[in-house]
Amino acid sequence: YRLPVNSVKARYEVLRGIDFGGDVHAGWRAAFGTDLRDPTGDRRIVEFCLSIPDEQYLNKKGMRWLAQRAFADRLPAAVLNNRLRGAQDPGWYLRLQPIKEDLRAEVERLERSDLAQRALDLPRLKRLMENWPSEDADWNDPKIQGLYRLCLERGIMVGRYIRWFEGENR
Repeated sequence: YRLPVNSVKARYEVLRGIDFGGDVHAGWRAAFGTDLRDPTGDRRIVEFCLSIPDEQYLNKKGMRWLAQRAFADRLPAAVLNNRLRGAQDPGWYLRLQPIKEDLRAEVERLERSDLAQRALDLPRLKRLMENWPSEDADWNDPKIQGLYRLCLERGIMVGRYIRWFEGENR
């Protein structure tokens, strides 16, 4: 790993490419009345992180040096020294399971929109609903996540936006 010449600029460039989920969150809010929050999108947190000198992030003691020092008095050593990475939102399927029939109905509504038919792969969304994984499926399998978290959820959110745009999403 080599530090960029201007690391603050490099970190800023990475952040510029991140959408912090604004459109996705708006879609969930419109579809299900659920307001999602992303604390990493808070300007104060971003500005604070950009102000931290490079040597605080990475040194001979490793990449977690800053976090280990910051939380040394708040977390047990087993947590501070853990090198494993966890899944982001491992219970995502628990949100989908109770609203499965609502999702199916939404796909059916989208089939009545000419624009949604042109913009989305509605037969694929319909197949995903028909082939819904069983309760004991490995919902954190990357293939299942790709199909249901990315394709189905995002397809429905875009579809709801299309229906709203067409004046049909009431």
